[in-house]
Amino acid sequence: MRPARHAHMNDMPDKPTLPAAGFFLYCGEVNSPRWLALRNATHGAWGFPKGHSREGESLLQAAHRELEEETGIEAVKVIEGFQCEIEYEVVSPRRGTYLKRVVYYLAFTPSQETAISSEHDEYRWVSSKEMLELIAFDNLREAFNAALSFLGESKQP
Repeated sequence: MRPARHAHMNDMPDKPTLPAAGFFLYCGEVNSPRWLALRNATHGAWGFPKGHSREGESLLQAAHRELEEETGIEAVKVIEGFQCEIEYEVVSPRRGTYLKRVVYYLAFTPSQETAISSEHDEYRWVSSKEMLELIAFDNLREAFNAALSFLGESKQP
């Protein structure tokens, strides 16, 4: 399932685009999942584990690597059939202004054991309702809602 890209982001063709990937990661029962929420140490926004892909690395490989680097979590089961993409503009002192295109995958982990990196200053395992309240950005909330809909339809572990 791929929600439509946000047209206003595509109005910036002159800006470089950096690919990134991450997981909407849950544990527990599919009918009452607990989602991993990470708070960014720099700007304080809550989100999901994600990061830029490296040269020669697939987006799914990048999502796995970033998950392990940011949380210490390695054991995940990717839920087949779900992939969602969002784009947004980033202004960075190091890279300048660019578009970040993030592909999110849906994944399950059997354990809540988490060891966050310095990139984040807090983590929580929260209900779907709490996660929707924590997310500050509309495009990310829309993508997460797509994952919730997919999970409700697929009923996978």
